Amino acid sequence: MEYVDLFWHEHRLCYKVGFISNGCEECHKSIGNPYAWKPIYECSVCKMKWHRSCVPSSPEDINHPCHSNHPLELRLQGTPSYADGKCSLCQEKLSSFIYHCKLCDFSVDVNCAKNPPPVIVDHPKCHEHALTLMGRDVSFTCNACGTHGERNPYVCLPCSLMFHYDCIDLPHVININRHDHRISHSYPLTPRDRVCEVCRQDITWRYGAYSCNKCPDFSVHSLCATRSDVWDGVELEGVHEEDVDTTPFKVIEEGVINHIFHEEHNLLLIDGAGGQGMIIHCEENGMGFQHVCSLFTPVRRTTMSYMVVELVEE
Repeated sequence: MEYVDLFWHEHRLCYKVGFISNGCEECHKSIGNPYAWKPIYECSVCKMKWHRSCVPSSPEDINHPCHSNHPLELRLQGTPSYADGKCSLCQEKLSSFIYHCKLCDFSVDVNCAKNPPPVIVDHPKCHEHALTLMGRDVSFTCNACGTHGERNPYVCLPCSLMFHYDCIDLPHVININRHDHRISHSYPLTPRDRVCEVCRQDITWRYGAYSCNKCPDFSVHSLCATRSDVWDGVELEGVHEEDVDTTPFKVIEEGVINHIFHEEHNLLLIDGAGGQGMIIHCEENGMGFQHVCSLFTPVRRTTMSYMVVELVEE
């Protein structure tokens, strides 16, 4: 713990490692958790706390790679009256500390000043060419997701395409909980009328979406498919996909099979006692499997571990 005098506050501040339970004065968030403390500043007079990452390091103007025409001036009292009050890069609401260009009405918060987005993305997932940040207010429709954007698209000039920063690394191949097969991202789609299988709204085929190669009518909006309640967050491009429909047994001889749920022994198909109907019987350990029809139904190897069969006492 140490005490420091900083140019942006009138009182001496305590610099320490801690946790701000009720939110930082600048970002209004509690970063981390009580067991993973972060560097913070605390004023014992004002009873205020700030994350170190949320406050300016120097009173000097800065040169920002996303606004190279003019230097940005540090303001300690928020945006001027003519500005819209949002960071020109991340679109978050600005607070007290901002960097501003009055000639261009361009503002960034401290986080975007310290951690600017890349000007050039050499290998984006969404496109075969490198993309360049256009750091300005411009209305556009993202080619990857089909939704509107108001500023700072990443562009491919040879292809006349524009993308949101959050969409340049959309996963190519994923599994979602609304469909049995993998779905893949592409744009544009085959021209036809499409409806998103998650939100049931129309899909504009000119822009990016996810679709199923095995089910031509199945399509999902890019942003619907990657929702946390729909997708498990796992990228499957390059991961081998086993056959979807797998016969769960192989015939050894008449009346004798070897089943994937009991591969260690062969099984016999016999009449069950007491009106149980047909059962599959293992002579080695006396185990019987009921619900014979379900055992002979083709299954997905990727979901076999979740299937349950009922055992019958002999």
